[in-house]
Amino acid sequence: MTLGYCRDAEKTEMAFVIPPGRSDTFYRTGDRVRKPHDGKPIIYLGRVDFQIKIHGHRVELGEIEAVVREETDLDGAVALGWPETPSGAGGGEVFIEGKGQNVEQLRQSVSKRLPDYMLPSRFHYRDKLPLNINGKYDRKKLVNMLREMS
Repeated sequence: MTLGYCRDAEKTEMAFVIPPGRSDTFYRTGDRVRKPHDGKPIIYLGRVDFQIKIHGHRVELGEIEAVVREETDLDGAVALGWPETPSGAGGGEVFIEGKGQNVEQLRQSVSKRLPDYMLPSRFHYRDKLPLNINGKYDRKKLVNMLREMS
């Protein structure tokens, strides 16, 4: 265990917190999770720090994923900057784990909640999304899938 980062008080203050009503210190990992009400295991939703630039705008991919999850009522959504450019990405695309839904209807509902530069150009439904060795969605494999589709 550690009480913080060595000689970095600012980083320690951001990452080590005592939640309201608690006395013990928690470490913010940067993982976004949801604990189901029915006692099932925690569902990993992604990271809070997948930030890219699209057309000069800073975009938190987790924001796109959250909107897509809410609009589809599905837990598995991974947003990626695509195509990759030297300055970030030319746009975004989303992989969704689950049965395909009406993509045009999804695009319309997402467009009401996100600015134009954050709207995914394509939505890809898959029965299962690839996982990495840590059990998280494998973004590298998904990028490779986009490369193969191009």
